[in-house]
Amino acid sequence: DIAPTILSYTDSSSDLQPDGVSLKPAIETNEPIDREIILAEEAHTQRRRMVLNDAKKLIHLVGGDTVCRYCDIEHAPETELYDLENDPCEQENISTEQPEVSESLRELANEKAERWNKRRPDIRDGQQMEYEDEEEVAKRLEALGYK
Repeated sequence: DIAPTILSYTDSSSDLQPDGVSLKPAIETNEPIDREIILAEEAHTQRRRMVLNDAKKLIHLVGGDTVCRYCDIEHAPETELYDLENDPCEQENISTEQPEVSESLRELANEKAERWNKRRPDIRDGQQMEYEDEEEVAKRLEALGYK
């Protein structure tokens, strides 16, 4: 939402098509921002995608293994689903009790991510993130007792 907000305040015409919406109405008049979902990704040791709607939050693994490539530990299950109305602290993973909700949110997240990826040809779904100092990170973690 940062890029659309900056663009709306600068009144600049741009060919940029950033994801998100301008927060200008919320900032200036406290108008609520109406969203179908919020989508986020993390790709450090594993690639995970999070999708959040009004009542549920799904976090799922995007390709790969649930075991961390640095420390050989499973930090989280493949799929996590939380009922934010009844469990706002996300203590109870209900993905096995509500597989249809998990699958529906996963499909919605993947559809949105696929549209986003098409706009950015340098990002490939399922591609493993690599860092320039990958070997150095592995050495430091091993020195700390991991792996």
